[in-house]
Amino acid sequence: MRVYQLKPIPERFKASSLDLMTLAQQIGGPQHLTMLMRQPATNEPLAPYWQGRTVADSWADQSRTSAELPDVALWGRGCLILNKKAFEVLGKALASEGEFLPLQVDGEAHFVFNCLSFCKEDMTLSERKYLNGIDDGLKTLFFDEADVQGRMVFKSEQVGVTLYATESFKQAVEGAGLEGLRFDTDLLDPF
Repeated sequence: MRVYQLKPIPERFKASSLDLMTLAQQIGGPQHLTMLMRQPATNEPLAPYWQGRTVADSWADQSRTSAELPDVALWGRGCLILNKKAFEVLGKALASEGEFLPLQVDGEAHFVFNCLSFCKEDMTLSERKYLNGIDDGLKTLFFDEADVQGRMVFKSEQVGVTLYATESFKQAVEGAGLEGLRFDTDLLDPF
């Protein structure tokens, strides 16, 4: 099964301007900043902090040509922002992979999808790279085929904060005409 790394399309689409300091203020104060910074590593649900609060965001240009609003956008580390249409199309399928949190973007209802699921890597096929004898991450990444089956969006324990998606997710996004994400077959390229 084909797996993709999810990436933005900065030359076309605007991005979230919500930074961690502002989010910490909105969910109760600066005492939450450390938790937010560690969250991608701890994979802690954000719903208990988000509950009963209004979290607001706005779209910002990513480049001189980013003028469009995305239906689905990457946010932070390991999250997506979905507009209402994207939530209606993808919400049920993504529910088992994480949590949905309400978000107001420029006054319109959106949802943050906080991915809380990991897919097992196939370390018999994946290759580590070394720099002067010290582990320097991965040179290649492959996921366990059996664990990928039936999945939509997930993270890698080896890579951490990067979001990956299956062909099923790609087809759901493209089939509904949702825009804002690029599906890259290079699972490790940060660009």
